[in-house]
Amino acid sequence: RGVVYTDQQGIGLQTIDGDALHNAPGGDAYRESGKLFLYPWDDTHMIVSEREGLLTLYDGHKVTPFPTQADAYLKLHKTYTSLLLRNGSLCLTTLSGGAVIIGHDGQLLQTLDKAAGLLDSDTLTAYQDRDGAVWIGMGPGVSRVDINSPISIYSREGLLDVIRYKGTLYAASGGGPGAVARTVFDPLTGLPSDKPLHGPSPGWQFTLLDSTFEGQK
Repeated sequence: RGVVYTDQQGIGLQTIDGDALHNAPGGDAYRESGKLFLYPWDDTHMIVSEREGLLTLYDGHKVTPFPTQADAYLKLHKTYTSLLLRNGSLCLTTLSGGAVIIGHDGQLLQTLDKAAGLLDSDTLTAYQDRDGAVWIGMGPGVSRVDINSPISIYSREGLLDVIRYKGTLYAASGGGPGAVARTVFDPLTGLPSDKPLHGPSPGWQFTLLDSTFEGQK
């Protein structure tokens, strides 16, 4: 809204008026914060990310927490930078857990880490290109992520058959322990993984017999 904000460690948020700096009301809540990123969020608030901290809202007078589904993950992996995406969601990079995308309602939409295909989980910066893809900068290099892709990778292992039963994916990978597995989702990241099922070890092909019984041959 035409106001330029800056931040000084030990002081907090300030506004720039010509050649003068003025302490922003309530901005001293950020006096010990580092690496602040501020973005317009709604008609009355900016959203603020800070290094190794959680998201907050600032209305020009006071600071309030902005709880998200990724708070536990951000505490564990340490928020670093943020980027406001064109669809209104927020991409947060972390120092050990890749990047996460948070919706405008605080919902965890995506987790992008090494297991998802990044070069490294220590993510330092993010940029969205004109096609909507997000570029993630890391120590080893840069990864381009098509965040709007209709394709999801559930497993990087070789599989022989897959079936969906009552909303859950099951996979068969041949003989040996863990040859039959079901897909489970990490409650912290939302990322899928395969959980081996107990029982006969060979698993080659699934046959759905009816709506209440699942057979394996």
